[in-house]
Amino acid sequence: MMQLPEKKLFLPLELTRREYFSKLLIAAEAFIRGYTVIFGHSAQVLSHALNQKKPGILFYKSASPAKSEIFTRLKNAGNLIIAQDEEAGISFKNYSEFFNLRQSLKNINNIDHFFCWGQDEYEFLSKTVCKNRSKEKLTLSGSPRTSLWGHLGETMFREEIAKYTKNYGNYILLVSNFVSPNPLVRDNNIDTGNLERENRNIKKFRELVAILSKNGINTVIRPHPAENEGGWDDLTKLPYVFVKSTGDITPLILGSKMVVHNSCTSGIQSVMSNKYVFSYGDKDELTNFMASVPNIVSHITDNSDEIIKRYRLIMKRGDSYKNNLEDKANFLDKKIHMSGSNEPAKIILDKIEEKWFFSDKLDMNSIYLHNLAMKSIIKKLIHKFSINQKDRIVKGKQEDMRKDRLLNDFKKSMTIQGGYKNFKMSIYHGKVAVFSHKIKD
Repeated sequence: MMQLPEKKLFLPLELTRREYFSKLLIAAEAFIRGYTVIFGHSAQVLSHALNQKKPGILFYKSASPAKSEIFTRLKNAGNLIIAQDEEAGISFKNYSEFFNLRQSLKNINNIDHFFCWGQDEYEFLSKTVCKNRSKEKLTLSGSPRTSLWGHLGETMFREEIAKYTKNYGNYILLVSNFVSPNPLVRDNNIDTGNLERENRNIKKFRELVAILSKNGINTVIRPHPAENEGGWDDLTKLPYVFVKSTGDITPLILGSKMVVHNSCTSGIQSVMSNKYVFSYGDKDELTNFMASVPNIVSHITDNSDEIIKRYRLIMKRGDSYKNNLEDKANFLDKKIHMSGSNEPAKIILDKIEEKWFFSDKLDMNSIYLHNLAMKSIIKKLIHKFSINQKDRIVKGKQEDMRKDRLLNDFKKSMTIQGGYKNFKMSIYHGKVAVFSHKIKD
């Protein structure tokens, strides 16, 4: 008889800046329901999952890892594997185009369950990959990444927003999405067409920054996580120009007066956060670009004067975007389910508990012994672990987790999810955190 997994959830992060808070909301919801949660850098969390004597549940960033043998070993050990695609596909007008680019989506039937961002994704995968198995394999949950796009984000990031407002004043957030000409780690396999396009656009953005500076407008540049932030540093010599590459982008968006991007998912996030949003560049290119949804829902312009005029109107009248999406609301609703609410993490945990029965009664003695064993195993694994050459770019995207920050963020995440339980947190080398239940004397 197959051994049921423990109430133990593994949450690996590939890109800390992108996934930290969304996975923390899942961690909080799971912990409130009695789970032990292992949260941290992907390689270390996966190593820990592979070395557990008893199976648990792995929530992964896609339907298959870079090395498929990892899933095979985890499955053979009795672990449940569930996933949601962090790349989303919400930027693509036609989900089929995204599907054709993501080999991992073809492997959904090889994992235990897959959680969909929106109706668009759910319907496509139901008709193609899953067919008659859609109820068994798919859940329309929405993504916890979108939970903080709005008032919940303002609650979570109140301190950060106040800090940015103090440091940067009233600012335009300029989001860079140009990795090819300015990569964190050089890649010899560069698409020359994409490189040419991004070189043109990065030049336009740099010119825009200089124009905004001359007009006395504060501009905060946010490089993509895979970009070399140093590629923008020379612009900080201009007055009113700042570069902010660390931390989550959400409080930067929420604290801004306006957002400017080019074909970036942050455009969708900014619209859903009730910000006035420009997509800046060649109008035909922005409209016809494959991942065009962020541009379609933004105001497309190639005119810096239009951006300056709108900024000044906002400063004078308190004018805001108010979404301006009456003709496109249904379109975005199909892409993103339950945005701005704490429901996605709840739906994910509801489905886990519906599919795999767990007792609500916690065996505290078992938890205590399990926590001791876990602490010893994680320490051994972290000391043995070394990052190979191929993983250098991932290392560059991962920030070490500070204990004081993680404690505070986990408490706030539980509040966002509508519950609180006393917890014990152990953090190892800034890479792996274990949230476990306190044992009563």
